[in-house]
Amino acid sequence: MESSKILLVWTSPISDVVAELFTNVSVKLSELIDCITNSIIATDLFHLIIPLDSLQKLIEDPVYHFPQIQYIDVYFDDLDDPFVKQFCLLVQHDHRIKFHSIQDLPQRVCKIICDNAVAAISDSLCREIVYALSSSIENRIAAKSASMLLRQCKTSKQFPLADVRGFPVKNIAEVHSDFKCSSCQLVFEKLYPLECGHRMCSICVKVRTKCAICSITITPNRISVDDNNRQTTMKDERAVCSDCDWSGSLGVYYQEHFKVKHQHLWTCSVRNSDCSNHAWVLNSEYSTTTLLDGTGIWRISDVDALKKNPEKAIYSSPFYLFPGGYKACLKLYLKGNGHARHTHTSAFLVLMSGGYDEHLRWPFQYQVTFTLLDHVSAKYNVSTSFLPDKTSSSCQRPLNTMNTPHGVINCFSLDSLDKYQHHYVESDTIYIKLQVNFSAEMLLSPLMPGVNESYDDEEKVIDKTVSKLLNDLLCVGT
Repeated sequence: MESSKILLVWTSPISDVVAELFTNVSVKLSELIDCITNSIIATDLFHLIIPLDSLQKLIEDPVYHFPQIQYIDVYFDDLDDPFVKQFCLLVQHDHRIKFHSIQDLPQRVCKIICDNAVAAISDSLCREIVYALSSSIENRIAAKSASMLLRQCKTSKQFPLADVRGFPVKNIAEVHSDFKCSSCQLVFEKLYPLECGHRMCSICVKVRTKCAICSITITPNRISVDDNNRQTTMKDERAVCSDCDWSGSLGVYYQEHFKVKHQHLWTCSVRNSDCSNHAWVLNSEYSTTTLLDGTGIWRISDVDALKKNPEKAIYSSPFYLFPGGYKACLKLYLKGNGHARHTHTSAFLVLMSGGYDEHLRWPFQYQVTFTLLDHVSAKYNVSTSFLPDKTSSSCQRPLNTMNTPHGVINCFSLDSLDKYQHHYVESDTIYIKLQVNFSAEMLLSPLMPGVNESYDDEEKVIDKTVSKLLNDLLCVGT
């Protein structure tokens, strides 16, 4: 039995490691068709994997009728997509065609590769080896998934979480105390009543040590969301928009107005800064931005120039993670740092000495996520998260201008960034989104010492093992 050549149409970025699993990966169906017609021989067998929107074009092309086309897997985004049923009826008599949701595609691809390997082997003992290897691969992948899930889920929630996002208003002094955080002065639908009777939002009550008004110590495990004592409702309160002339009810009307008209204010822009030797000059040029909820976007320009200087590190301008919160900046090695030089971008969060440090909880221990934004489609954004090592000096209250950077050495693959530059680079500029999740923190100690190295090293060990097993699998019988 001959094995099939697996041809894939995939329009989004794909790593070289994954691409090597296929005979050919095309961005467009026309490229796949050219690959077949330009090199086909009588003994070839093809297994095509294409998106739903390419199926009609394939049916209309002569290649569709080639006897060498053995299987056609069609993947789609939406299980309720009406076009799926339409095409199922259209090709119901073609038993080569199978439809799969995109969520099921990875499992399907693994089965195709294993079946191909088995098809190329005639010896029964070798077949048993193949099945044993494939089982081992599945176990290692499951172990990796479980490890990453544990890393994400090993968090403590000392009290139930209310809505994290608050709304800024111009007339905050007029808003009833039931709806404004006494610390960050943002408006929330739900707040936490402290033992002293004052109220704070879910972020401030999590990171502050004392009440912002009376300085009573906050005891997190004695806090719960309680709306029974409210004397008024949000719809009874008047709001004046913080960014335009709109005014009206503080309830759902202002919230919808803010979400539609001023969504960008929740994701503040963070600029570049040409600081050298950590010598920050906090004048009007480097005024400190304040994020609303730990979310901001860093606009990094002159990407081509940065690529030519691989050892250069760039910093963002300083910012507060939320009103009255931690002060920080971002640091980036576009061409990587340490063992990631020339393979990955390295990204770090740098805690700085701020005006509210004495009121905040230390060490800093909240989940940080870096996301490389795709300007074509948000579906192809690439994210990396880490939980800081709270035993590290990088996470303690800063004694100097700034702490040692803390982050991810292997953050974004340079191969993907170069190969799919049209997705991530626009006008010589890339955008990196920062998100700090104040509801996720390490319970006692990090899973492994040294966030910058250990997370990457553990995943490398698993990746190398899986890669070796795949190579063994594909080489059996050759």
